[in-house]
Amino acid sequence: MSQGATLLPKGEPLQLSWHGAVALLKPPGWDEAQLTAVFSTRLGGVSDGTYRAMNPSLSSGDDPLLVAENRRRLLLATGAADWPVAVVQQVHGAKVAVVSELSEVGWPLKSREQADAQVTNRTGVLLAIVVADCVPILLWAKSGQGVAVIHAGWRGSAAGVTEAAVQELCRLCSVRPDQIEAAIGPAIGPECYPVGAEVRQEILRNHAWALAETADGRVDLASLQAEILRREGLKPASIVTSRLCTSCQEHLLFSYRRDGQRSGRMAALIGLKKQE
Repeated sequence: MSQGATLLPKGEPLQLSWHGAVALLKPPGWDEAQLTAVFSTRLGGVSDGTYRAMNPSLSSGDDPLLVAENRRRLLLATGAADWPVAVVQQVHGAKVAVVSELSEVGWPLKSREQADAQVTNRTGVLLAIVVADCVPILLWAKSGQGVAVIHAGWRGSAAGVTEAAVQELCRLCSVRPDQIEAAIGPAIGPECYPVGAEVRQEILRNHAWALAETADGRVDLASLQAEILRREGLKPASIVTSRLCTSCQEHLLFSYRRDGQRSGRMAALIGLKKQE
């Protein structure tokens, strides 16, 4: 896909940014000197087949050597090639990992612990999660100098992972929810996400208000997460929600539902830069 090609539909709030052959999606207005915040795409890597091309995840069975090169290229594109990267074993739960200093530079092969969200107020540390239909969310407490990343599929949504991450970020950085900005990245759209009644019931168990977001046998995960953030106290104007469907955007994004077990993943990455 050439850089000159039009990749994003009209009205999409995330901005496409090219770094050589690597294409990243960025929240508008977040590209400041003090912050790195991106969602990766499938463009610019070296993997083959259904993993083509920018797959930074080992969990789907891709060649570890190709994944390592993808990670190197991705970190170089973000400007954080010499940062340590915090990763967790994602289990579709509500646990939030608090990240302090990390000594190992780069993207480690092993995860630190089981969790589906990470928060930190440390500079020079990159928080990472990977997705291929679930919702990736970036949080930025600008006044409190803190960031968070969230992996929210339907199970994590039902369990309250987003609420837990907002609350932990507020505690860690001594800020209020209305001082937090959020960017909701690409996820599978409701037209491509039919679910059974049991999924809807699990979400409604703790989110009884989510009738519209779980109607007609489908789940609108992005809208669900946006409403959860609003109910947690974030200002609506501080929430950017991508409308890119991972299943529909085959040229740009990976999708587990579309491609099956041998699907690549996108990464959501956020970190505070060290001030010189």
